[in-house]
Amino acid sequence: MTTLQPPDLALRWPDHAENQFAELFARALRGSKAAVWLQDPSEPKGLLRPVGVYGLTDSELPLLEQARIDLSEPSLGHWAQTEELIQVLWTRRRSDMGSVERHLMEVYRLDTLFCCALRLPDDTLGLIYSATSEPFEPEMGRIIQAAQVAQSLTIGLHRQMLKEKAQKVERRLEQILDRTPDMIITRTGFTINTVNRACFDILGYTPEEMIGRPLTDFLHPDDLPSTREVNDHILQGRMVRDYRNRYLHKNGSVVYLSWNTSDEGDGNIISIARDITLQVRQEKLLRESEARFKMVADSAPVMIWMSHPDGRSYFFNQVWLDFTGRTHEEERDHGWLESIHPEDLEHSQRVFVKHHESQQEFEMEYRLRRSDGAYRWVLDRGIPRYGIDGEFVGFTGACIDIHDRKLALERLEQQEGQLRELMHVQKRFVADAAHELRTPLTAIQGNLDILMRYKNIPEADRKEILSDVQREATRLGRLVHDMLTLARGDAGIEFQEEEVNLTQVVQEVWREIQRMHSGHQLDLARLPQVVLTGDRDRLKQLVLILLENALKYTPGGGQVGLSMTRHATHVEIRVTDTGVGIGPEDLPRVFERFYRADQSRHRGEDPGGTGLGLPIARWITEGHGGHIWLESEPGRGTQAIVHLPLDDFQAEQANSGTESHLPPQDPDSLLQSGR
Repeated sequence: MTTLQPPDLALRWPDHAENQFAELFARALRGSKAAVWLQDPSEPKGLLRPVGVYGLTDSELPLLEQARIDLSEPSLGHWAQTEELIQVLWTRRRSDMGSVERHLMEVYRLDTLFCCALRLPDDTLGLIYSATSEPFEPEMGRIIQAAQVAQSLTIGLHRQMLKEKAQKVERRLEQILDRTPDMIITRTGFTINTVNRACFDILGYTPEEMIGRPLTDFLHPDDLPSTREVNDHILQGRMVRDYRNRYLHKNGSVVYLSWNTSDEGDGNIISIARDITLQVRQEKLLRESEARFKMVADSAPVMIWMSHPDGRSYFFNQVWLDFTGRTHEEERDHGWLESIHPEDLEHSQRVFVKHHESQQEFEMEYRLRRSDGAYRWVLDRGIPRYGIDGEFVGFTGACIDIHDRKLALERLEQQEGQLRELMHVQKRFVADAAHELRTPLTAIQGNLDILMRYKNIPEADRKEILSDVQREATRLGRLVHDMLTLARGDAGIEFQEEEVNLTQVVQEVWREIQRMHSGHQLDLARLPQVVLTGDRDRLKQLVLILLENALKYTPGGGQVGLSMTRHATHVEIRVTDTGVGIGPEDLPRVFERFYRADQSRHRGEDPGGTGLGLPIARWITEGHGGHIWLESEPGRGTQAIVHLPLDDFQAEQANSGTESHLPPQDPDSLLQSGR
């Protein structure tokens, strides 16, 4: 075995082009055949499968597709994977090769084998093999050429991917900046470098009219001194938040802005401004109407309070006093805190004090004791008040009773959680359905392709192919029928409600089973007369599903039994078999859609199942207000038990002649215990 290693070049694999890569690598080494092998995601680490080929005929492909290379065993691929560098190993001695490599070389009648290790971006293991039919001892130049082919392809594709990703991020960033309602300006000193679209929306100037000019050109003259002072702080490395000043719109109107600004170094500044003109006007209106507010507060339909700058409350309107049942003297200062629920008191005090100190408005929820002693959830919102000269004079707040709304919101959140779970189940059902539909469709398409491609197929083979197509089409039909049945259930299709002779329904199903299955011992116990309210067709489908499942997984000659027992409040249907049983790891999942237990339980290539029988059975049972579960052990058969409730009249009849036996409260607990 000879190892030739070109310069230290890390090899990284692209997202595609396995066949192209195999071909280029083979041509660089004058190889007649080549294959790319990657880690099989369904197998343990180190087990590789072929994903790309070059030079193989249709007859040679099946052998390669079935082969697997285990890197834990000595082989050319094992030695190639000892480094993460590009290294090309080659040999013609079978003793240097692993068992799979040696077998493929002998079957394909090849002479010399080349191997190169791969690493995908997610660190998945990989190999490239190239082989020649004639003896070939490559020069170092050939080896380096093969390595450079690998490097050029992978690095080129990787760079293109990074370039496209960077362009995408840049476009996305531009879109975000243009869509934000806030002004974003970059500048050096006061000179504007860039602006976003919001600058035009807020000030009326286009980017061309603003870029290159000092920001002070657009500033209200009265705010120029204070703005220059703030800018000096910014250039000293300080971040300025919520600095307010006035600018002049292109049409001459005054615009109030709130700025968040920081220095990026070398005098480069990023400024973000929000238009607060409306807010400032509202604050002015609030100050002007404060006197009138005190007069009308008592007639307001919400609880209103007012506080001093130090946080002491001095005003509560009549709605508040009526709610708490306390006097104004009891509530003033910090007395109102006595009515807050003990669990909410500490948090409420902390929020109240913090926002008084910062003079910022707040909103919080807490439980407040009503005059009858009951605690009710309230939403309390406080807004800072300012005097004519702009000094902070305290807070004005309002509380509303949100107790009923909060309880309703909690119920809504629970319903949303249930809806999300239903959506998750629906998505999983669609994915599973697509997978299940693809299998028979693939088989049908493959067989039909054979018929179309090969015109002179022997008649026996043609019949066999058509038989396969018919079998898969039948399977597909069953699958679609079962899916439609469950879809109707998911859509909330209601069952028919009529008086059903359940005994007669069970007997009809049993006669059908006897006609179709003669290879089993079928035992039908004595059936009591049972009449209940329900959907006759669905109940018949339920019994048929359970019997067909029992027959499906019971070997020929085995026993399948059916019994029905009437109890005080319900009727029990029990289907038993002597099949292979279900393991404890599968039993909890048998009612999941498309779930099938170990394939070794099947008595043949196609037992006729779709993985939807038991989910349909459960839907029918629960639609009639009943329960269904399985009891099974491997090697000891399975029992399917159904409990269907009887209405009051039928239950009275059952009480007159049958010992009472209540159904288990939680059949799933039996399923979990593996009984």
